[in-house]
Amino acid sequence: MTCHIKDFIMYVVIVKKASRCSQELELQKQIHKHQNSQEKLMATIFTFSSTGNSLYVSKQIAKSLKAEISFMSQKTIECDDDIIGFVFPTFFFELPKTVESFIKSINIKNKDAYIFSVITYGDNIFGANGIVNKILQSKGLNLSYNTQIKMVENYLPMYEINNTPSVQEQSEKEIVQVCKDISEKTTNKVRAQSFLDKLIYLKYPARKNGKCDSIFTVDG
Repeated sequence: MTCHIKDFIMYVVIVKKASRCSQELELQKQIHKHQNSQEKLMATIFTFSSTGNSLYVSKQIAKSLKAEISFMSQKTIECDDDIIGFVFPTFFFELPKTVESFIKSINIKNKDAYIFSVITYGDNIFGANGIVNKILQSKGLNLSYNTQIKMVENYLPMYEINNTPSVQEQSEKEIVQVCKDISEKTTNKVRAQSFLDKLIYLKYPARKNGKCDSIFTVDG
């Protein structure tokens, strides 16, 4: 009887050890799988920059994501990355024609992609991100995250140059926060374009001739 009890206890101990080893092995597999998925995470930032502000912001975000930067100069492209970003300035509180055309034409194949829009501005962006979201919705997609970053005002015909040092300092803080938000795949609501926004944009000169974007472009 004593021998059988000892054999039973030994059996229980062996089963427990085997079960523990199996759980540890499964945990290691899950960790390895997660690490591989993180390593394979693909990200591209599409940017349009007139004076360099948006390009600078794009480079900072790209560093935090280890993403590629592509300029909005192609008419039609396909993208199936996990993270897709649009970074650009506002022209008269709306999208530059180049940006609008690009987002309309891009074919985003990954319908589960994390899509973000970051707009640089000097005065206000109003419902510009709402325009981006509306275009994406026509493709069965939505913006996951949208925000704006105030930069040094550079539209000299209408505005004076603002307090450069203080604006730059604040811009850097905002860029750090935006990089953190995007890295953590933060989501937020998008402000839709209002009727007043549309009225203001009707006064935008490039709406008539469409040449403004091609004259002021930074691509390097």
